[in-house]
Amino acid sequence: MTEIREEDDSHEEDLELETLRETGHLDLDENDRLSKSEAMGLLEGDRLSLLALRPFIGSLSMGLKLVPVVDARCVTACTDGRSVFFNAHWACKMDADQRMAVLAHEIWHCGLLHFVRQKGRMENHTLWNYAIDHEVNTLLRSDGFTLPKGCVIYEQHVGKSAEQIYEMLLSGYLAPSGKLMDKHLSGDPEDHSRESCSGEHCGESEGLGPGGDYGPLWEEGEEGYRVKIDSDFRPHRDDECFRDWKKKMASAVQQAGARGHEIGKYGWAIEVLEPKIDWREILRQFVTPLFGGSRKWLPPSRRHVHSGLYLQSRRDEILRLIVAIDTSGSTSGQMVEDFVSEIFGIAESFGNYEITVIQCDTDIQKVETISADSPFDISSGFELFGRGGTDLRPPFAYASENIGSDNAAMLYMTDGHGPANRAGPSFPVLWVLPEDESVIPADWGDVVYIPR
Repeated sequence: MTEIREEDDSHEEDLELETLRETGHLDLDENDRLSKSEAMGLLEGDRLSLLALRPFIGSLSMGLKLVPVVDARCVTACTDGRSVFFNAHWACKMDADQRMAVLAHEIWHCGLLHFVRQKGRMENHTLWNYAIDHEVNTLLRSDGFTLPKGCVIYEQHVGKSAEQIYEMLLSGYLAPSGKLMDKHLSGDPEDHSRESCSGEHCGESEGLGPGGDYGPLWEEGEEGYRVKIDSDFRPHRDDECFRDWKKKMASAVQQAGARGHEIGKYGWAIEVLEPKIDWREILRQFVTPLFGGSRKWLPPSRRHVHSGLYLQSRRDEILRLIVAIDTSGSTSGQMVEDFVSEIFGIAESFGNYEITVIQCDTDIQKVETISADSPFDISSGFELFGRGGTDLRPPFAYASENIGSDNAAMLYMTDGHGPANRAGPSFPVLWVLPEDESVIPADWGDVVYIPR
């Protein structure tokens, strides 16, 4: 979830929802209800203005429910990918341009799939927060929106993706700087209930008590703090929401093109979401560094950098791969055949290779080892075994017990609908997913999508 803030609250402590419940609730009063009604009218007008002034963003906003609330956990505004929640008192005190900028900010967090792209970066989600704010803020500024003074923009790196900024922050090349406009959860869809009210005294320094731009959201009593909890504030995220936003972005691009609207200023951002590089090339880029040589970094092409394909080469005379195939019925025979053929075509170009192919549904159904001495004959076809349920864990257990991690990597073809290990193995993993109806099965490993 994202929460828009005008002030930098990085020094403040979080008061979790569980704590808020312990200290007691305040009922919404008549002024709160009137503010919610007024804010609803203002926000609906803002969305119509976005449709007229920024048709591309406006069309995306139509997929979001606007929900004004008076709740200590939503100081300004936040989104769960399905709704945008606004603090009603705060929204009523802003002018239309400010509210539209906030709404556009939230829309871009959804449209740029920041929930999905955070996978593998949850332990450093504060740095990810800076990185995605940079990405969104540069878009908004280029589109003519007025941003809060001192917000996060790394001027020397305008145009770089969130992943590139994140890597620079993680390495220490860049330092976190600027005022964060966003406050995120860890990215775990199951963690949606832990949105917090921020502030050493639940936002005292931001005027969240009696009066102020944010409205009276809390009061101090003898036994602690009593806060307002609005029943309309019920954020929730899930994988289906993520898939929906990818489709919404594709539809918005098509509609904008059909109507002749100029979306060129958003081109680089759209490229981040719709990589033009062929899946076969990504496979080759994954495999190539594993065969001999010293560490090499792949060129950080903006079109596929979000996949995280920064893999080290391994010094070894044999290309050693593990190819796991989910045979539960969700992966089609032709798609599997194309994938396997491409893998062995790449392997043969190296000359010396050893590939262990593991077929698995809920359990391992077949294991075979193919090498340069006994090559794969695609002309004889590729038979799938199993076609039952799905469990993604057995191939990793088999690899650990029988193959080891030395100079190995795994490519796993699946639609992702099944249990996976909580932690990744010591060797690199590339999840190979169908473009439609698939989910990323774990927050570790890299991802490539292939057409059915």
